Amino acid sequence: MRLGYVVLKLRLANTSFENRIGGSAALALALESTLAQEMVFVIPLSETAPANAYDSGINQVLTERFGLVVALKMDADPADKTGIRAFDRLHDVRGEFLSALSGWEMPDAGVDSLVYYVGGRLLDFNRAWMWYQFEFEFQTRLEEMTQPDTTDVGVLNQIYAQYVLGTWAESGVELSGIPPFLPIQPDVTTTSEVELVVNGGFDSDTVWTKDFNATISGGYGRVADLGGGMGRLLQTLALVAGERYKVKVTCYGQTGSKLDLSIDGDLVLSTIVDGLKEAYYIAKNPSSLLDVMVSGVAMGEVLIDDVSVKRVISYDVDMTQIIQK
Repeated sequence: MRLGYVVLKLRLANTSFENRIGGSAALALALESTLAQEMVFVIPLSETAPANAYDSGINQVLTERFGLVVALKMDADPADKTGIRAFDRLHDVRGEFLSALSGWEMPDAGVDSLVYYVGGRLLDFNRAWMWYQFEFEFQTRLEEMTQPDTTDVGVLNQIYAQYVLGTWAESGVELSGIPPFLPIQPDVTTTSEVELVVNGGFDSDTVWTKDFNATISGGYGRVADLGGGMGRLLQTLALVAGERYKVKVTCYGQTGSKLDLSIDGDLVLSTIVDGLKEAYYIAKNPSSLLDVMVSGVAMGEVLIDDVSVKRVISYDVDMTQIIQK
């Protein structure tokens, strides 16, 4: 079963758990630590199949069951000293899950039925947390001529490990019951397509401040250390303090020189090898100075191209914010 679809469907359902929906790996981490926030974990439970109906072919209907393990705070309501209201919340949580999943046709080859609810059970509780499991099923038909699903689901295949959705909205994948554009707040959509570097392809000799042995020509930024000072290209960026950014640069002509890219004096990446280089940076100041420079002793110039800085906005379930050590 492809539980990545279930995770995505729940995240788009605007439940009270918002983006705090993980899988078995996240559940294992939560059980080893202490949760700080309420969360849902989607896990596989079982798969059953009857005997094959034919002697000369294959025709079986598999029943696949998955569970939604929820961790609810027993003390979420300070006025409730008994924990009863936490149990009452199960009614609302079940309603959210039924609204999102009951009667849903999973977008997978061979699925033979709609998703339906089969019950729930109490797993554990203490003074702080209640663990409850809601269970759902759907059926899949196996036939002799059944072919493996070759649908290109793009980044959905990454959901199973870290639940990073990336640029699913641009993949062109059509999922039954899921709109083509993610109706989620902008701060949890995807990597921003807004390029913050102006003239990062060096199409013109503009915008960049050139220091010492630095020039722009032929569609490249050219930086060198020829003994009279390190070549530097500088540009001021408008960043958001505390936000994470993906930084990229492509360089050519490395012959012993070292290319460094810094923001506000912090070294973001450094390389002595040609090719595309990528790194991540957490901004400190709203007005940040991007500094691309080369160092080396009379090693000639290095060509740079496609300098890029984009804000990273992901769907990651950040377990460091959900668990307490």
